Amino acid sequence: MLYDREIDGIPPSGTMAPYRPSRPWPWALARAHLRLAFLLVGIVGGLLAINSLHTAYRSAARQPLCLNNLKQIALALHQYHEVYGSYPPRYIADSAGRPIHGWRVLLLPFLEREALYREYDFREPWDGPKNIKLLARMPYLFACPSDQRRREGRTNYVAIGGPGTMFPGASTVKNSEVTDGLANTLTVVETTTLDVPWTAPVDLDVRTMSMRINDPDRPGISSEHPGGASVALGDGNVTTLKDTQPAKQLRTYTTIRAGDWNPDDGRSQSL
Repeated sequence: MLYDREIDGIPPSGTMAPYRPSRPWPWALARAHLRLAFLLVGIVGGLLAINSLHTAYRSAARQPLCLNNLKQIALALHQYHEVYGSYPPRYIADSAGRPIHGWRVLLLPFLEREALYREYDFREPWDGPKNIKLLARMPYLFACPSDQRRREGRTNYVAIGGPGTMFPGASTVKNSEVTDGLANTLTVVETTTLDVPWTAPVDLDVRTMSMRINDPDRPGISSEHPGGASVALGDGNVTTLKDTQPAKQLRTYTTIRAGDWNPDDGRSQSL
């Protein structure tokens, strides 16, 4: 019969056609996938941008804490000078001239850490069996809060040492010897390029350090803060030296008298 035949896709009477969902054209499917890909890329990119901004914000927010740490160290250096008539030596050496104690330990009584100072045993070197146990008890102000890669017991604050500096070695320096002016002379600086146990007699040396701020290739003044690094000056003030600081100018800040040390040629001469 005419009506028992399927006409224009209509099934014969008494039967029910199974449901077949319509299939999208290939170009429509591809467009949907492309939109999804763009959406995912946008979401991931947005999250990365937010995380980057958040990290930069946190680092910038921590910089005042880093400067405050250096300020306390700088004031402690002045208190030491008032008591002993000079700044502490960069290190105390044994009978053979080998550095065995560092200036950070000598500064503890002036940082309200007298108890920790009394526990340090000057009869053995900084890494002796008793003293090595004190690494884990480093005062918080010896660490920059922005350096999340720093190992336990390692400090971010080191002296500028070597010939003509505020910390020449086993000898000491008085304010009256700083003819360049205390406000123009670096004492303690921030670094992330050295792995320094806080009790160790290890610091930056003017003869080998980089004269670029945040130099990725050589140890020097460096920081996790964006754009520069924190430093303390001889007059007790603290500041930030930017990445664009001229190397020749930085050299003049490292010594107490003009012409004491010029890394360009290894001789003492005017810059």
